[in-house]
Amino acid sequence: MSSAPAPVSAPIPLPVGRLVGVGAIIFFANAALLVLQLVAGRLLSPYIGSSLETWTSIIGVFLAGIALGNAFGGRLADRYPSPKTLAILLGVGVVAALWMLLFPQLLASNGAYKSIPLGPRIPVLAAILCLPAGFVLSLLTPLAIKLGLPDVAHTGRVAGLIFALSTLGCLVGNYVTGFYLIPTFTVNALVLFSAGALVVLAMVALVVVKPSPSAPDAATNGGRTEATDASAGLNPHAFSDIRRAYLIVFLASFCGMTLELTASRVLAQYLGVSLFTWTGIIGVMLAGTALGNFTGGQFADRPKNTLAWLAGAVTFLGTIAVAGVVALVAAYDQDQPVVEHVLGIPAQNWAKYAPLSYEAFEERGDEIRVFIRGEVPELLPKLRIQLLAGVGIGVILGALLGYFVFGSLKRGSAPDPRSVLAATLCAGGAATVFLFVTMALISRYHLFELWDPVVQVLVWTFSMFFLPMFALGMVSPQVIRLAVPDVSQAGAVAGRVYAWSTVGAIVGTFAAGYVLLSAAGMNRTLLAASFVVTVTSLIVAKVWNNNSLLYLFSIVLGGIVGGFILTARTNRDTGIMVESNYYTIKVTRESPFNTRLKLTLDHLVHSSVDPYDPGYLYYHHEHTQMEFLRLARTQTAEPKALVIGGGGYTFPRYALEMMPEAHVDVVEIDPKVTQVARDHLGLRDYPGLQAIHMDGRQFVSEKAAPGSYDLVIQDAVNDLSVPAHLMTKEYNDAVKVSLKPGGAYLLTIIDSIAYGKLWKAAMATLTKTFPAENIVLLTAERPAPAGTAAGDSWDQTRRVLVIYASDKPLDLDKLHGAVVDQLSPGFAAGLAVGTAGGADIRAALPITLSATPLARDGVRIYTAEVPAARLKPYTDREPGVILTDQFCPIDNLMAEVFRQRYK
Repeated sequence: MSSAPAPVSAPIPLPVGRLVGVGAIIFFANAALLVLQLVAGRLLSPYIGSSLETWTSIIGVFLAGIALGNAFGGRLADRYPSPKTLAILLGVGVVAALWMLLFPQLLASNGAYKSIPLGPRIPVLAAILCLPAGFVLSLLTPLAIKLGLPDVAHTGRVAGLIFALSTLGCLVGNYVTGFYLIPTFTVNALVLFSAGALVVLAMVALVVVKPSPSAPDAATNGGRTEATDASAGLNPHAFSDIRRAYLIVFLASFCGMTLELTASRVLAQYLGVSLFTWTGIIGVMLAGTALGNFTGGQFADRPKNTLAWLAGAVTFLGTIAVAGVVALVAAYDQDQPVVEHVLGIPAQNWAKYAPLSYEAFEERGDEIRVFIRGEVPELLPKLRIQLLAGVGIGVILGALLGYFVFGSLKRGSAPDPRSVLAATLCAGGAATVFLFVTMALISRYHLFELWDPVVQVLVWTFSMFFLPMFALGMVSPQVIRLAVPDVSQAGAVAGRVYAWSTVGAIVGTFAAGYVLLSAAGMNRTLLAASFVVTVTSLIVAKVWNNNSLLYLFSIVLGGIVGGFILTARTNRDTGIMVESNYYTIKVTRESPFNTRLKLTLDHLVHSSVDPYDPGYLYYHHEHTQMEFLRLARTQTAEPKALVIGGGGYTFPRYALEMMPEAHVDVVEIDPKVTQVARDHLGLRDYPGLQAIHMDGRQFVSEKAAPGSYDLVIQDAVNDLSVPAHLMTKEYNDAVKVSLKPGGAYLLTIIDSIAYGKLWKAAMATLTKTFPAENIVLLTAERPAPAGTAAGDSWDQTRRVLVIYASDKPLDLDKLHGAVVDQLSPGFAAGLAVGTAGGADIRAALPITLSATPLARDGVRIYTAEVPAARLKPYTDREPGVILTDQFCPIDNLMAEVFRQRYK
């Protein structure tokens, strides 16, 4: 018997045609999957609300389906690696998509779901609706990798390409759904659209994708052939225990999902919460992951130049960053003559504003914006020239240094693939720490204050979160390359690795959403994610045996420790900050000269409260709400009001102090908001107050007794975030059922009359529940008469608006009379005398167009009606759309407001 070694066969080329076919199918299938995921919340919100638990359950169920689908799909791919299998799975996916259309109709046909308590109902209904689609469509990815993989030497590239196309499909689905599909089609139409796309993809799989010529032989010899046995030797660095691979991708994905959820809380402080911020976050996460998947696949199969490229790129980018920071500091530093001579402005004027903290900037926002808009636009080109010059120098130096580092490492021996993976993990930790530097520079110097808000979102998200997600995206392809022993097991290994990666994402979703953000806060959550990623490199390689790796590991670990020390010593003297599952809650003093406190939820100053004076109301719309409660008091001895959205609890506190006989139920979704109001804002336990912590729609639909409220007030708005399920006709119908006959519904929104679309949609939708003549827009500020020039500030300014709706017409005279009667007995007596001769003095009061709130005998009246003639030009030009559970593009209706907010 000859002992000569088996001849090494020539490398098998990549099957480009088959890869293009399966890649296209994976791309569009994952786009359809994301469409289904985004509409799932709209489908279920009438039955489980739209709380943190709702979205966490939906995301968690989809991720669980993806994990199970990849684990089972890997085995399926190794047993039946053919395009026919791909087509059958797509056909089953059509059925799963149609189930998402059918199940909500089954729920609507009877109220059996209401017998399940809301807590367990949320995950149960989410699982029944979403799990089939998530599971079936995730069976496709391991099969696509199997069909496109000629041999083990190409594992990293094929897996990285398929993962990248999968992520890009999700990215396209995210943008197309958010910006085009939701504002154009109903939710059911989107589900049918996704099902139709899957039918087309099934036909493509049968007609276009060609089977692998070696597929029939793959099952011979126990699933192994001589060729695969020989190729197994190409992977001498494979993990001896596959569980190590599972642990690595689990931890990396855990940190990636934690980073994504934390990103929303970070940006909410500076940009608010809106469709644009969420789209920017999801987009940058998917873009970074997709590019990381592709790059990681290339690195996995070509380890010789990987470390050289990685080190060269880090050097290049690091040099640019340092040069940019130096140029930026030079531009703002009052000691540098460049400020005065290059920018042409006295240094002390600019320095007076540039170094302010974000909180200080908010305090002096108007003053600073006047300065910025008045003087800076003329100087901005010079500033940009200096910054571009600094960055340009950084590019040149970075290119030279990067090429030197790349060349020196390239000439060395081929690095251990495990060392490359460990370096990738350390790079992910470093990028996560570096985002703190980027965030500090942007917020400290207000770099993008003059930019379009949409551009601001893109710059914020990409500058802070792209690099960490790019590094984490490179992990999975490298792990798969180190875990696949031969082609016959490629499907199973890829599926299991991807499944464990998804399990990590699931755990990260629940951990960040329910525990980390509220318990540890944003900054420490980010640092903890960086620490976990960095320490994971110890599982991959013996870092202490490689000087370069040990140096990199030590530097990153030192940055993390320093970050923890700095966050532990953060000065909290300026106020109280509490991080909850929903908001960053801040309580700060309005001024050192009074006792009033300011409650900020994320980006919006939600309430102004005097904890020592419950009779203080800052916002005019709260006075309007109180005036309607006084009107209700004239008809019942113990008026009952429902408030959706607690905030600083200023109105409930005021109402129960002024009218102790009243009963006020407050539905606040965030328990920590209520706790902050109790601990810091003077809220006490009033006999007539009931605080309920749940989704507002679920309370109105299921808990509120029919005909039980004289007044329902909806004040659940936060900056640019409006709960869509609280604006639909179906919700308005439920509110009407909860009202007593003649009871009033006051809908609070923040919008602009001139360019806003939300107020028109809200009023149009209310006409489907209440008589159109009983829908009135109220204001406490003077609306200009019809025909006023377009520059009228009342129309142009974004402000709080209150919409009145009832089955009874609004009687302003009766409302004002109730206020005056209850607050000024002497004036009430005067009215009685005045009306004895048949003339009602109230008729002469200039209410509807008052320049300031009406004042008579010490009584101020705030409620005024905006004349219908004043609104008609806007509604004639663009009538409001009717919002339903099937069609409610709230974020898109507010898009123009978002663009105009800084103009």
